[in-house]
Amino acid sequence: MLDKIIAFSIKNKFIIGLMTLALIITGVWSAIHLPIDVVPDISNNQVQVITLAPSLGAQEVEQFITAPIELATGNIDHVTEKRSISRSGLSVITIVFKDKTDVYWARQQVNEKLKDVQSQIPKVWVNRFLLLSQLGWAKFITMWCIQTRLRRKIFGNRFTHYPGLGH
Repeated sequence: MLDKIIAFSIKNKFIIGLMTLALIITGVWSAIHLPIDVVPDISNNQVQVITLAPSLGAQEVEQFITAPIELATGNIDHVTEKRSISRSGLSVITIVFKDKTDVYWARQQVNEKLKDVQSQIPKVWVNRFLLLSQLGWAKFITMWCIQTRLRRKIFGNRFTHYPGLGH
């Protein structure tokens, strides 16, 4: 079998040359049109809800912000996991979806549930809902930590208990 392929290649050099050229052109075309992402997002499909309430402690954030949002997002389809972190002035809820779920559909579902629950959270606090991917979340948390440390270093804890001033 291999002898026949070698014999055909030797007899038909022009056809083999054209086939080789076609392979090279196809490879170059594929390399040019290949979508390359500089920082590929290899995380699972997840939506993170980050809520800022600068005048609240960790227990109040958990009770008045994290728990109502978790309850409201409890019946969304294709959810595989839900995690939450409540810190002083910050609530982070991560909702992980199945791999084949469209991220934009998942964000829309979470956004609809957030609109429903926004009326349950008291209006006195500064509420900001952010929907971020994994890379956006890392950047947000880093900036939030830096801002919090700077604010405490400059002002101390004098203004952190007044809504809007500690933010």
